[in-house]
Amino acid sequence: RLPTFSSVQGLANIAHAVGKLRPSGSAWVIMWNELERAALQQAMEFKPQELTNILWAFATAAVPAPQLFDAFAALAAEGASTFNAQDLANAAWSLATASHEAPRLFDSICAEAAPRLSEFTAQNLANTAWAFSTAGHAAPTLFHAIAAEVIPRLNEFNTQEIANLAWAYAEIGFAAPMLFHALAARAAAVLRHFSEQGLANTLWAFATAGVAAPQLFDMLAAEATARLSEFSSQKSEFSSQNL
Repeated sequence: RLPTFSSVQGLANIAHAVGKLRPSGSAWVIMWNELERAALQQAMEFKPQELTNILWAFATAAVPAPQLFDAFAALAAEGASTFNAQDLANAAWSLATASHEAPRLFDSICAEAAPRLSEFTAQNLANTAWAFSTAGHAAPTLFHAIAAEVIPRLNEFNTQEIANLAWAYAEIGFAAPMLFHALAARAAAVLRHFSEQGLANTLWAFATAGVAAPQLFDMLAAEATARLSEFSSQKSEFSSQNL
């Protein structure tokens, strides 16, 4: 059994560290069960960062814990006004990654995040859009606000964040032509830094969104052809950025 901690910070730190390791085996299953039991017993004591660290750890390690996700999603929804930008983005990412439905939490995150997007890093913005899209949670106010925040800050975005944003808007079906044209210009400038997966996801996103970007398409085709041997024959699947 895990020791009893004088505060929940130690519990959250252990969960976060083990989540990064993503270990497997029966001994680790027992440990995750003990972590879940201890976290649920002390759920009301968690501060925002500790709460989101627990969610992130279980989601990252792909540990099935519906009771914990229900309880912590409810707490996060109630306390979203006290979350900082990183906490909001992590909570959304975690629930989406775990494929755990939490519409009340996503509504709360939308209400809190939309007017505070200037506080979000590029990674926070991309992951929040990805999370809402992955969860299939329509939030037009948030997607409109993210697009407006992203366009003047695109130089802050790396290739994975560009691909994540394009995928998120295409997947959720939110029309944002100005964002896509800005993404096209930024993607063209850093194209050689894209991974093969990023190239495929970006091409898919622009095609799905129906946004004409002939110069980018030509450059993508040339880059993909040059690296054709690096592409996997497996079906392209999108994966979100790790926190």
